[in-house]
Amino acid sequence: MQMEEEKRYVEDPYIELNRYGKDILSSPKFQRLLAFPQHKTSNAYKHSVDVCIKALTFAKDRNIKVRVRSLVRSALLHDYYLYAATVNPMPKHASMHPIYAAINAKADFDLDDKELMDIMSHMWPIAITRAPVSIEGWIICYADKCVATNEFLKRPQKAVRKK
Repeated sequence: MQMEEEKRYVEDPYIELNRYGKDILSSPKFQRLLAFPQHKTSNAYKHSVDVCIKALTFAKDRNIKVRVRSLVRSALLHDYYLYAATVNPMPKHASMHPIYAAINAKADFDLDDKELMDIMSHMWPIAITRAPVSIEGWIICYADKCVATNEFLKRPQKAVRKK
């Protein structure tokens, strides 16, 4: 059982991504997401990384204290449903894929209940009964909408690294 993670400010989003997400990113099963198209112009792997970076950058730029490890891991795994939604969509994909993603994430990675809830709530308000219950969940929900909108509109993600 994991100890409760202390909230803190995000440092460099790319360093945080590498620190807490390296095992996920290098997992052969997570790398399968490279083959799954996402929102017309992306794939599920790139989309998940972009959501993670957007979420970390949002928290950093607004000086919001978050459970950084949890934010990284939940953001990376928010679309870990492991099927090509555009080729063979499951019934009610928009509202149900967070449940499939949480089930898969729990089976393959070490996540706590809050992280699983953050994954399951990222499609609010489409999944109206699963609103985020943590600041990390709200940030992931927001970041996912921003990234998905840019992908649908075929706009590149803005570079977020600042020096």
